[in-house]
Amino acid sequence: MGKKLNILADDGSIIDIIHGTEHRIYIPYEQLPSSVIHAFIAAEDNHFFKHPGVDGTAIVRAIVFNAKSNSIDQGGSTITQQLARNLFLSHTKTYKRKLHEAFYSYRLEQDLTKEKIFELYSNAIYFGNGIYGIETASQFYFGKSVDQLSLSEIALLCGIPNSPIKYDPIKNIEQSLEQQRNVLRKMFENKYIKEEEYNIAMSSDIVLDVSRPVHEFPDYISYTLHELKNLVSQSEGFDKMLKNTENAKEKETIRSELDRFVHQLVYEKGIKIETSLDKTIQNNAQKQLNQLPHDVEGVFVVIDHTTHRLKALIGGKKVKANEFNRAYQSYRQPGSAIKPFLVFVPFIEQKALPLNIPVDASPFGKQTYCPSNYGNATYKNVLLKEALGKSINTAAVRMVDSVGIEQAFLFLDLFLLIKFQLKTIGSPPSLEALITGFLH
Repeated sequence: MGKKLNILADDGSIIDIIHGTEHRIYIPYEQLPSSVIHAFIAAEDNHFFKHPGVDGTAIVRAIVFNAKSNSIDQGGSTITQQLARNLFLSHTKTYKRKLHEAFYSYRLEQDLTKEKIFELYSNAIYFGNGIYGIETASQFYFGKSVDQLSLSEIALLCGIPNSPIKYDPIKNIEQSLEQQRNVLRKMFENKYIKEEEYNIAMSSDIVLDVSRPVHEFPDYISYTLHELKNLVSQSEGFDKMLKNTENAKEKETIRSELDRFVHQLVYEKGIKIETSLDKTIQNNAQKQLNQLPHDVEGVFVVIDHTTHRLKALIGGKKVKANEFNRAYQSYRQPGSAIKPFLVFVPFIEQKALPLNIPVDASPFGKQTYCPSNYGNATYKNVLLKEALGKSINTAAVRMVDSVGIEQAFLFLDLFLLIKFQLKTIGSPPSLEALITGFLH
C-alpha cells in the first residue's frame, strides 16, 4: 500500500487524505491475474514475449499509417518501449524520441526478464485522474483489488492507458466502453479467452465505484500543512539555519532541503495528523461567510479560549487547496481587534467598572486628531458593553486618553508576554510529539 498522509478532525474522522504527486499502489507480477496480463498484451503488444524490446512489424505498420495520414500519431510502441518512455523520456511525439525509446528498450530487455518488465510497466502506466498502476486504478475506479475484478472490468481498465483522457470512464464512458469491447475482441482473436467468456464479458454491465479524494475543508487543511512545515522547521533546526545566514542562495538551498524533508516525512513515512477541527463550527462559519454580499470577502478563525485549540478556519468564500488563504496569509494592521487589549481591559481594570455603566461616546478631538466612527455615526452616552460591541472609536479614544497611552500599552505588553510564555514554557517537544499533538 502506498504511503499517505491522513488528517483527522477532532471527532477522529478523516477530513483529508494526501498522497504524493503520483498515487500508486505497487503489485508484483506474481499477484497479477492472468487476465490482466493477457488484456494488456492483446491491447498493446501481442508479441511482447517474443520481440527483443522493439517490434519491427509494428513499426513498419506505424510508418505506413503515418505516411498515408501525414502524421506521427501511430507509434507502434511495445510494452517495453512504453515503460522506457515512462521511466526515462518525455511523451512528445518525435522521431528522435522514438529512436531514444528503442535504445532504452533494448537495454531494458538485456538487463531484465520479461516478467519484470511487465511488472514495472503495469505499475508505472498512467490510468488518468492522477492514478498510476493497475492495482491503484482497480481500487480507484471499482473500489476493489485487481484480483477481484471481472473480465469485463479488467478489459475496461487495460484499455485506458492507450489514451487516458479519451478513455476516461468517468467523463467519457461510451468511448471507454468502446475501447473495452476492442480489448475483449483482441483477447478472443488471440485465444486468450474462450467464446463463452467473451460473450459474457461483452454483455456485462459496468458499474463504477469511484473512490474520489476526500479533500474536505481545504482552507483549514492548507493552514494545517503550513503549520506542519513550521513545526518541522523548528524541530529540525531549519529556522535557526535560515536566521543565521544572509546569503540568498543559502536560504534557497535550506528552504529546498526543508521542503524535501517535509515531503519525505509526509509521503514516505505516512504520518497521521490529529487536528482540533470542529466540522459543525467550520460548516456554519462557511455558511455565514457565503451570505456576505458578492463583492465582500472575509475570514473566520475560531479558537477555543479555554483550550487554545483551533476549532475552525475559513480563508475566504471559495478557497481551494493551495490557494491564497486570507486567514493566515493576509497580513494587515490589527484594526479594531486590538481595542479589547489596548482600550477596554485597561479602562475596566483601572476604573473597576461594570459593563452596564454609561460612557461618553460623543465626538472627540485633541489637537489635530479627531477620530470618526464607522459610517460617520455620532453618539452621546452609551453603555460600556455597547461601546465594545459596536467598536465605537470616539468612546475608545476617550478611554485611552483617560487611562493614559503609556498605561494602556503596558496592558498590551503584558498580554504579549503571557502569550509568549504560553508558547515557550517547558522543554521543546520532540518531532513525534509535535505531529501527534498537532494543533492541540
